[in-house]
Amino acid sequence: MRGLRFLLISFVVWFFFVSHVWALVDHDPIVITGDAGFVSGGFPGSGTVGDPFRVEGLRIVTDALHRNGVEVRDTSVYFVVRGCVIEADYIGVLVDGAADGTAMILGNVITGRTGDGGGITLSTDGVLVLNNTCSGFIVGLHTNYADRCIFQYNNFSYNAYYGLNIRFSDDCLITRNTVVGNGGHGISLIRDSTGNMVYNNTMARNGGIGSYEWDYIYSYTISSQGCDEGRGNMWYDEETQTGNKWSDYSGEGEYLLDGSAGSVDKYPLSAEAPVVNPVDDNSGIPGFGLFSIAISLIVFGLRRAHIRNTRLG
Repeated sequence: MRGLRFLLISFVVWFFFVSHVWALVDHDPIVITGDAGFVSGGFPGSGTVGDPFRVEGLRIVTDALHRNGVEVRDTSVYFVVRGCVIEADYIGVLVDGAADGTAMILGNVITGRTGDGGGITLSTDGVLVLNNTCSGFIVGLHTNYADRCIFQYNNFSYNAYYGLNIRFSDDCLITRNTVVGNGGHGISLIRDSTGNMVYNNTMARNGGIGSYEWDYIYSYTISSQGCDEGRGNMWYDEETQTGNKWSDYSGEGEYLLDGSAGSVDKYPLSAEAPVVNPVDDNSGIPGFGLFSIAISLIVFGLRRAHIRNTRLG
């Protein structure tokens, strides 16, 4: 059932949400607590998988009183944050305590105003995060107890420490993201994060600060663009023999990751540092690899269903 639900959500994402372009409307920072918050806030939708509540096409600039752009807490209905341009003092989009598999964050451009906080921060399972750009924060994307999430076709670049920081989070898929110019590790899996798959990402010029301390227990001298302090995480897809693209890969052998897990990318590729173009937010949010997103989501859903059925059988 979980596999079928995932396939249905993947179709809904493609057909209704990812391919649209919005004219932006100025809006105050948004705080939604509980399902009723979507109704009282006047957001369209009914909260079903086929008609989720929609926070869409908004330009949000935070202030000293409301430092987060969009906050959603303790909900059970389906919802999507899509096609917004957010300038945030602290967190761009925060999702905490939503029901498993009900949240989608698609096609937003999120910029930090102070160099603090995180672009997207999650404490919710099963979130789809696709085609977003997060820059100018401490961390582009931060998870804390967020299992089975998908992070795909995003750009997490030019943040002070991490592009993605996966903390206490298991079985997430991290693929086809651009991670460039972050001060610390581009992607970091910490605090016993387990069973995550990281492959086909482009990693370039991360680690410029050289050394840092984090979470009161980690101290690093950076020698790699990725870091793994978890268990059983895979930095490649064995089935397709696909690793990640690394701008500092020597071209020979495996690519070694920092961290106590001793992880390696078995199938690394060299990568030229990609050019990260600014987004003209006056023209709405452009699509990016839309058909590829849909196909890869469906393939991953089928693989999940197959693995689950194999384990049960």
